[in-house]
Amino acid sequence: MSMQASDLVIPDVALWAMRFRLTPQQAIFVEAYRQDFDPVKALRIAGFAGRNEKALAMKLLNQRNIQAALKFRNEDLRGRAEEMREAALEWTRDMLEADLSDI
Repeated sequence: MSMQASDLVIPDVALWAMRFRLTPQQAIFVEAYRQDFDPVKALRIAGFAGRNEKALAMKLLNQRNIQAALKFRNEDLRGRAEEMREAALEWTRDMLEADLSDI
């Protein structure tokens, strides 16, 4: 299945992207890069055009605002994953400790 730029634009993209002063294209690049860590593929998904895609992708990855955005998104999603993990463990614990006579 091919990924499109519109697949990566989620409602909160504008909020975090504005924090790092990213263009919409750069925000899509950040999200696409996080999917499989392929800078050239992320460049294409974001719609950047140029002769030397690899050089342009590396130039984007070396920009401080893009590096900061990548770090922020990774930490944000890691935090969300941890919260979901804790909720799943709590639910599992509740199910294991449940008394059938309470049902």
